[in-house]
Amino acid sequence: MSIADLVKGIIHRQSPPVETVGTIADGPTVVVDPHSSHRVAVFRLDTNPNLEFRQELSPLSVEHRRGDRVRVQYQMDGAGVAQVNWMEVVDEGR
Repeated sequence: MSIADLVKGIIHRQSPPVETVGTIADGPTVVVDPHSSHRVAVFRLDTNPNLEFRQELSPLSVEHRRGDRVRVQYQMDGAGVAQVNWMEVVDEGR
């Protein structure tokens, strides 16, 4: 475990998870995390335009697009940055 992982774990324990629903308004843009070799999807929701959401991608991750209405659970990772725990498309028929 690296020091960055340890610090990230401490921050996440201090920040309770938050859940929100919104439409992807900006992005998602896939970038490579400079601290690791992981790919990260960066996006913004119309309901929280001041937050930058970041979701670590895996080969099994579902591809989301601008305009998708999604439910997101996240934790604050810094000023204006939200680390996504999970995300799902909201069925408009519910």
